[in-house]
Amino acid sequence: MKPHPLFLRVASLALVLSFPALCVADTGPLPTETERARMAAQTEELLQRSADLDERAAQVVQKVDTLHSQVQTALAERRAKEEAKTHETVVKWVAALGLGDTSKESRVIALISTHLGAVRDWHNSHPGKAVPEVDAVSGKTLSSLERQFIADSAMPKTAHQALMDGLRAELSPAQVEAVLDSYTEGKVAFTLKGYKAIVPDLTLEEEAHILGLLKTAREEAIDYKGSKLISRVFETYKTKCEQYLDSKGRNWKQLYKTYTDELKARKAAEKQVR
Repeated sequence: MKPHPLFLRVASLALVLSFPALCVADTGPLPTETERARMAAQTEELLQRSADLDERAAQVVQKVDTLHSQVQTALAERRAKEEAKTHETVVKWVAALGLGDTSKESRVIALISTHLGAVRDWHNSHPGKAVPEVDAVSGKTLSSLERQFIADSAMPKTAHQALMDGLRAELSPAQVEAVLDSYTEGKVAFTLKGYKAIVPDLTLEEEAHILGLLKTAREEAIDYKGSKLISRVFETYKTKCEQYLDSKGRNWKQLYKTYTDELKARKAAEKQVR
């Protein structure tokens, strides 16, 4: 550790006191014994203060080092827990595929775990608060969810492509879809069911188009961490679905209002029966 600046100044003063002749001008008197004693006492006091400061500084450095070590340990433990939880989840997903081949199961588990790890690491190292609060184009204030969505969307596509290439090499198309459904909590089937309830006379053509949009949302959503961000991806494609229905001569807002009104009436009738 470098000596405290105060210590250096005091040391210089002590040197002067040891060689008084060096600091005396040609016409100036030498310090008296009393003055020299007083100056020596002051020097000793300053030296002690400097030593105390150096000791305190060393204690602060030690505390900072200890705190840093504790933080790193906590982060490592949290990461280990996250990885263990992820592995447990992925094992369940793959077991549900019924592959019957332990080597293939291990490869698929590794593919999914690697991808989920990349998504987690990108999410954790790119907080939404780094995104400007106000959108530069629209001038609108962005919610914390929107800002995190933007941050997560910037993740390079290499991890996504590696996952999809690996899954398609190891699994059948239906099994790949099952994995993607596991990622997104079955949102494709759930959302399509909702559209069929709201639009009872949905044609096969309309259903196929909407299903295609929802599957695109599903594959895109796997690169986002957490249910809220996954739902945010689906919201974009649900808007596209509704715009498509309008383009086919339907009135989505009216269809949705009719559906919700019927639900409210049904619930009110059920309450009266009870």
